[in-house]
Amino acid sequence: MVILKFGGTSVGTGERIEKVALILKQRFGKTGKAVVVLSALGGVTDELIKMSKAASRGDNNYKNLFNHIEEKHIGIVKSLIPVKHQTAALSWVKLTLNELEDVIHGNLHVKE
Repeated sequence: MVILKFGGTSVGTGERIEKVALILKQRFGKTGKAVVVLSALGGVTDELIKMSKAASRGDNNYKNLFNHIEEKHIGIVKSLIPVKHQTAALSWVKLTLNELEDVIHGNLHVKE
């Protein structure tokens, strides 16, 4: 079994994600077996940490950081997925972002 991990910069934009997909297609084709692990989009882990710290301090800047993360993920979906298939992907992304927003609001209220 082959395990490949692509992180940060290599999945930072729609164009870079397309390059990862091409690498996988070239290496494994349709019949190859591999486990592929993708890290957070480039810069998102640092933004999550900053957002969490800002919320725990009561700094409303956490909202701007959240909005940036949201825009980044929605932009990736729109750049990679054909319009006729975007609804399901955008719904899933938005649901996941809503869960993140709930966690961040928790940080704000308990100051942790």
